[in-house]
Amino acid sequence: MEWLVTASVTVILIVALPPAIMAAKKSVRGNGRMAGVALTIGLAFSFLQDPRRREVAEHVAKRKSRDADRDEERLR
Repeated sequence: MEWLVTASVTVILIVALPPAIMAAKKSVRGNGRMAGVALTIGLAFSFLQDPRRREVAEHVAKRKSRDADRDEERLR
């Protein structure tokens, strides 16, 4: 399910990117707005494509599983 959300947000960003860039270029303060657009895109992709976040989630899941197994053995 997570891959579907990531893929759909990526497609939405790719579709919205050209109009956002063109609008920022046409504005009077285009340079300042381009920096904001670039920052927003960078933050969005870093949040969606963060491999470290997946590693941490897997580590937490393994730890919970290991702790649950250990608790089961104690109860026996």
